[in-house]
Amino acid sequence: MDSLNKAKTTDVELLPHHACYGYLIVDQDGNIMACNRIALELVRLRTDETLKPERLTKENLNDLVGPSFKETLLGSCIANKKSLDGQYEIGDQLYDVKIDRIQDDAKVWYEAFYFPVIDDESLDVKIDTSYQEFAYEIAKDNGYSDVEWIRHLTDVHARQIIYCLTKHEHITMPNCYCPFRHKCAFNEVHGWQNLGRRAFHRTDIGVDGRLYLTHINNEPVPHQVTKRRIDCIIADLSLGGAKLISPLNIPENSTFDLIFDELILSCTMRWKQQSEEKWIFGVMFSELSKDEKNVIMNIVIRHQVRMNRRNR
Repeated sequence: MDSLNKAKTTDVELLPHHACYGYLIVDQDGNIMACNRIALELVRLRTDETLKPERLTKENLNDLVGPSFKETLLGSCIANKKSLDGQYEIGDQLYDVKIDRIQDDAKVWYEAFYFPVIDDESLDVKIDTSYQEFAYEIAKDNGYSDVEWIRHLTDVHARQIIYCLTKHEHITMPNCYCPFRHKCAFNEVHGWQNLGRRAFHRTDIGVDGRLYLTHINNEPVPHQVTKRRIDCIIADLSLGGAKLISPLNIPENSTFDLIFDELILSCTMRWKQQSEEKWIFGVMFSELSKDEKNVIMNIVIRHQVRMNRRNR
């Protein structure tokens, strides 16, 4: 039971009890190891028992829910010894449900996370709303250079980013379960910036470059498309990525080769916005070689020296 007890006393402590999502952790027999307020409300949908949060960890879901427990998502996972990942309607709310079956030293338990799915169309997603601007300014003041994507978040995501930035830690733990994991630069699995440290310093360079599209949504583009040259201006540059300006609207989730100076760098688009008749893109570089890093640093230093001379 040591490993199971360890899960109770370590991982569970990392889970905020007032999170905006539900979490429920049970062992193979259905005994509740951890449960927060939102998960408690979901359990109440299946039982007439009077449930008190402080006593819930002593209860067994089979006893609380009865025979119908096997018909629930968590109950079916336990019965079939499987994990689960998908969107399901529980009550009158759609949830992004993640249930992991975890085995350690012959002990098994299940970690269930319930993220309410919110329709972006029902939210105020205008650019430059107070939440987005507040989050943007916090990130900028904290020294993160790639922050433009924050202005395009939903209000719900922007509010969560504010908490993450002010606390310098992820609000949703484990971070791989965050409902915004595919749209957040700070996500540990799918993001491109580390919340625990500052991003690479960017330098304005304003040099010409050219792009050659290679993939869209991880799918290769036709050969004739890869040959098409797209002119751009590299507005700023760092070891992590660049901000590009182009007259063409390149599709989101694109990967392309960026050519400038003596470099050919593979890039992935992270955000974009329209400015009058031009498009501005934020891109992240794929893993750079030592030589490529040296060339980028030389370019950055060269332009920093020029700017310092102009400002004298």
